Amino acid sequence: MNYLRHTLILFFVLLLNACKIIIHVPANGTVESISGTYTCGAGSSCEVAVTDTTFNETFEAIPDPGYVFTGWTHVAAGMCGGSTAPCGPLDTSSFAGNAALLALLASDTEVTLQPMFEPLPLGVSAPASENVGHPMFLSPHVNPIASAGFFIYATNTPSDTVDVIDPNTRDVVARINVGIDPVALGVRPDGKELWVSNHVSDSISVIDIDPGSPTLHTVISTIQAFEEGKLVTDFDEPTGIAFAGTHKAYVALGPDNEI
Repeated sequence: MNYLRHTLILFFVLLLNACKIIIHVPANGTVESISGTYTCGAGSSCEVAVTDTTFNETFEAIPDPGYVFTGWTHVAAGMCGGSTAPCGPLDTSSFAGNAALLALLASDTEVTLQPMFEPLPLGVSAPASENVGHPMFLSPHVNPIASAGFFIYATNTPSDTVDVIDPNTRDVVARINVGIDPVALGVRPDGKELWVSNHVSDSISVIDIDPGSPTLHTVISTIQAFEEGKLVTDFDEPTGIAFAGTHKAYVALGPDNEI
């Protein structure tokens, strides 16, 4: 652990070689130090002086509602380029007693820290269901919440929808109509589909969650099965979903204790 800490400190010493950090923030977000000492607002440039051995800060990019932080920019004399993690810690405590390192603090070289913010890909949102749902059903929820990509997904069982939540703002940004009584979610391992068990309508709704897809956040397929020659389902009351790779999924069927 000490080796890693000293390596990180040395990395930033070599990279900083300066007493100033220049933070360039584009529109649609801010940069703040985790300590709360420094805040650089959207569309502004800020200067942070690093002049003594008490400096110890980590900088975090915070996107505005409807945007997502996609990483620190690769720029000349830049810090943390390509990373999506908070930048730091930038710690000068080990500089004390080292003439060469103290000389760095007295220099006038500047380094840059610049985040990138992109619009959150909301996709196509179907109109919210007008159905009041079925709140009296004893719905057997199994994994009713899932996280994938930029979003949190939650079954809204009484409304027969899957709600899409922006984790940064905690707002519902889309509502997707599915079958009756959605109770469980499963994310395909490649992150491109969200499967929804509809307990009462005896079906699986397959939702496109690929950020680059033109059908993002729409139901692209419905899985059902009926007995041959009859209008009777043999895919009865699906609940839990488990994937065994991208091309195979197992679905628990309640009444018959089958998969």
